[in-house]
Amino acid sequence: MGQKQTKEPATSKDLLYALLDVEHDANIPWAAGDFKAILEHQLHTPLISESERFGEISRQPAERVAGRLSVLSCRTFQDILQHPSPSVEVLQWIKDFAKAAVKNDSDLPKEVGRVLYILAILRAQATHRACITTMPPLEIKNEAYRSLTFPWLPDGIQKLIRDSLRCLC
Repeated sequence: MGQKQTKEPATSKDLLYALLDVEHDANIPWAAGDFKAILEHQLHTPLISESERFGEISRQPAERVAGRLSVLSCRTFQDILQHPSPSVEVLQWIKDFAKAAVKNDSDLPKEVGRVLYILAILRAQATHRACITTMPPLEIKNEAYRSLTFPWLPDGIQKLIRDSLRCLC
């Protein structure tokens, strides 16, 4: 008689991804605590240090991008995302920068990229009623609410997402 094959029990991470219908790689080298630390590091990163990457993404000379960033009062990712009237142009750069991570075209983990991506979109809409994405409004809200489920999301970022959601139509 044939032996009964047993399946490995699914991990809670696998079950969560299945419930949320999210693509994932079981070999991701990051833990939830890593995501929080990486996001906080990125939030404190000077915008000017990413001017070359912003230039590549926006197809503009890095010197122009650096010049634009140098005149802003906002110096870090966090500064611009928390500003009451952030530059829409820079939010677009951040969105595109984060999108590269979501598409695995960056060293930034995909999960951290998702948060920065949706946050840049929300902030442009909430502060300027500017649309910097082709993503439908319902999908934007769903992604924002999904981001709020990440246990590693810092409290300040959770508040910023919630506050931005309240400002949407």
